[in-house]
Amino acid sequence: MTRPLLASLFLTLAVSGQVIPDWAQVIPPSLSGPPPLTGHVMVTDGFGVILFGGNGGGTYFNQTWQFDGTTWLQIPSPSSPSARRRHGGAYDLTRGRFVVFGGQDNSGGVVGDTWEFDGANWTQATPATSPSARRDHSMAYDVQNGVTLLFSGRDGAGVLLSDMWAWDGATWTQLAPAVMPPARWDGQMTWDSSNGQAVLFGGRGTGPLSDTWIWSGGSWTQVTPPRSPSARYTHAMTYDTVRQRVVVFGGHDGSRYIRETWEYDGVTWAQRGASPYPHRRGGPQIVHVPVSGRTYLYGGWYASAYSDTWELRANRVWQGNSPLALLDLDGMPSSPFAGPSRLRILGGQSGAANLGSVLFGAAGWDIGFAASPAVPHTGGGTLIPGGQLVNLDLASFQFMNSGAFASPWPGGAVTLPFTGGGPLVATGQLVVLDPSQQLGFVLSGAAELTVADCAYLENLDAVPVTPPYTYPSGWTTSPGTTGWIVWNGSTPTANTGPAADHTSGQGNYAYCESSAPWSTATFTLDLGPQVIASLSNPTLDFWCHMHGSNVGTLEVEFFDGIAWTSIWSLAGDQGMLWQNVRIPLNATGPTVQLRFRYQGIAESGDVAIDDVALCN
Repeated sequence: MTRPLLASLFLTLAVSGQVIPDWAQVIPPSLSGPPPLTGHVMVTDGFGVILFGGNGGGTYFNQTWQFDGTTWLQIPSPSSPSARRRHGGAYDLTRGRFVVFGGQDNSGGVVGDTWEFDGANWTQATPATSPSARRDHSMAYDVQNGVTLLFSGRDGAGVLLSDMWAWDGATWTQLAPAVMPPARWDGQMTWDSSNGQAVLFGGRGTGPLSDTWIWSGGSWTQVTPPRSPSARYTHAMTYDTVRQRVVVFGGHDGSRYIRETWEYDGVTWAQRGASPYPHRRGGPQIVHVPVSGRTYLYGGWYASAYSDTWELRANRVWQGNSPLALLDLDGMPSSPFAGPSRLRILGGQSGAANLGSVLFGAAGWDIGFAASPAVPHTGGGTLIPGGQLVNLDLASFQFMNSGAFASPWPGGAVTLPFTGGGPLVATGQLVVLDPSQQLGFVLSGAAELTVADCAYLENLDAVPVTPPYTYPSGWTTSPGTTGWIVWNGSTPTANTGPAADHTSGQGNYAYCESSAPWSTATFTLDLGPQVIASLSNPTLDFWCHMHGSNVGTLEVEFFDGIAWTSIWSLAGDQGMLWQNVRIPLNATGPTVQLRFRYQGIAESGDVAIDDVALCN
């Protein structure tokens, strides 16, 4: 049975400072998951994601899926709602029920039935009073009053419905507030648990809408933020309980699909320049999971339905612009981990970025960064090679790009003076030996810190560009010294390949040359055996760039000791931005061997990789 989640769980601890979002595609094991979908509904029970219905490829579905952040699992049920799309849904936190109402079935007609899912079974409710049949309506759970709200939508003839209803688990009650937002379809509504209110944004009436409305205390109020997203509908919207803001992605503005990410903090909307973005689309679903603090997006439509899963990793990347901003890096007590970390000083600013443990002097703590070679560390840890930061430990700290730190540990925060320019990026390996508690860092100034449990990281910055065909230790290419090249700056061919590396914009990356005579050749880049014994959930994490008029297919292959098997692939032009890819590895031994394989199709098809890591 799905676990009831008390409303208090959504009132999580606030953190100060500005968090920079970072989209990353999640690749489930064995590429398993729901079919390509749009018009589906996705909610959270607080612990994971639940998805129902939708359509794709001309087929309507009534499948129920759950997602735990890594794996999608289809949940069979003896009975379930009929196949449908464009229905409404919300999760009743008090009773632990996923509530679904209405939608359009595969006959093209609209339905007006109410269903509830308890985590194992669907049950149809038969209330004496119900809203009329409809599609494209907005639903959210009102934590303050313990009811599921339903607003507007359109009937089977496409007529807009100007009504509002509340479901308490037994009956529907029509609400009659003095002021109502204009009727709309494909608007989005979510519950802001920090302020105890529902937020409604966008949709389509006589045209696309860009209005923001607040439902609180039984009444609607239109707010006029200083800045708002452009008018749109079929977008996705959720509430991030950790950062206390509404998150919107995608949609359609009446003439084109959108790939923007916007956030509303209760005062104003701000567009977030996350990179990479999921491809532009309408009709995706996005859900924030309070227990894990993660936000996930699935599906949507652009020419055809998507079957991709994305995570907005906004709560893993921190930019501290306040005097004191506390960030718990791993959130897991009593668990030693080693991870690559990126400390980025944003260009155009000046000040000081202070990095220090909140547990200075605590027995058993060892913290450090290191570059190549690997360095044994006090307490049994090992600093893995691959960074630009060296010798950050309890005695000294040297920053290769900008002089030395003066404050040793223990005794105070480490201070990095910086001036405008850059961006200045340091990528190193962070090792934490955690005997009993969680670890936090104090950041101020303008710095970002990204941490992930990791056993291996290669950013290629220490690999010489000349002589050509020089690779990191253990890496090999086939056939011979052609194809994959370590490079700096733009690739030689115009209108294809990246303009700079991913790590800092100034370092190196590896790319596969697609000019003649290699235009249609197949080249592999073998990473060699890598130790992953320290990882509980080994994952390949890397960044790829695939831009050009004739981009072929990039694959990742896994070697099981006998044969190579493809575990991921991506083809065609993916735009100008670097894209993050995470692939869970079904590895059972202490080592893993992987390779990148690129099949070209013509010139102007350069592909590149950077920041290759084996992480949890």
